[in-house]
Amino acid sequence: MRGFSVRKNRSRIVDGKVREKAYVCSCEGYRLEKWNHMKNRVREPKPETRCGCMSKLHVFFDAVTESWIVRDFCDEHNHDLVVPKLARMLRSHKKMTEPDISQMNHMKEVGISIPNIFGSLASQCGGYENVNFSIKDMHNQVAKQRRQLPDDLTSAMAYLETLAARDRNLFYSVEKGREGVFRQIFWCDGRCQLDYDLFGDVLAFDATYKKNRYRLPVVIFSGVNHHNQTVVFGATIVSNERKSTYVWLLKQLLIAMKGKIPTSVITDGHQSMAIAIHEVFPNAHHRLCA
Repeated sequence: MRGFSVRKNRSRIVDGKVREKAYVCSCEGYRLEKWNHMKNRVREPKPETRCGCMSKLHVFFDAVTESWIVRDFCDEHNHDLVVPKLARMLRSHKKMTEPDISQMNHMKEVGISIPNIFGSLASQCGGYENVNFSIKDMHNQVAKQRRQLPDDLTSAMAYLETLAARDRNLFYSVEKGREGVFRQIFWCDGRCQLDYDLFGDVLAFDATYKKNRYRLPVVIFSGVNHHNQTVVFGATIVSNERKSTYVWLLKQLLIAMKGKIPTSVITDGHQSMAIAIHEVFPNAHHRLCA
């Protein structure tokens, strides 16, 4: 026995219900020429997989008998069919089962990477050739789960608003780009502002502290108190490390700290930081950390 991949072709909906449906072979039709001659193409087009195959199944719903009836059917293919051992890799056949997804999630929670998880599942199946999905399918499943979670920015704003209800001096600011896309967020509480007022003559900020789950840099503004202990003046999550981003951050810091400008600023040497400091704190001494 040999097989092929199936895809949905078209459907007709009446009064909100599907009344007609057509399924075709994945090799049906041809790629439109405009996709082969794009002027702004970044990479070479993928190999053509369609060859005008006429195999199809067309059904419609009969309201009188309340049953689905076959209107048109063709089982002739103009291409070679896939052998059984490779059928698992057909697009319409690849699927992660609920146990697979559950096991992947449990392993992710303890810090195991997707490639290692895929290798573990392959071992359980007796080899990579017996796994009914690819590592790309696993990454797609992870992305799908993230999309189904509550919007992280909305959750963060709700959390900051809750903190603001407890601390009337809490300051936070969010910058959004086009279509409301998150760019960066800055926040500092009342204790941070008090520490800055006392010990903010020397300001250090570093974007190499860590990155969050979306690989966005977390920038920490800090200093040293009279006990030679590190104190945090504020924190921010940014979407990039451009000059405009650091200018925005330093301006938010000035607003939060009632306009107090530090005497010296210590950074890790990032060029964008240096330019932003010169623009926002023109009289401050800029030094590099060791």
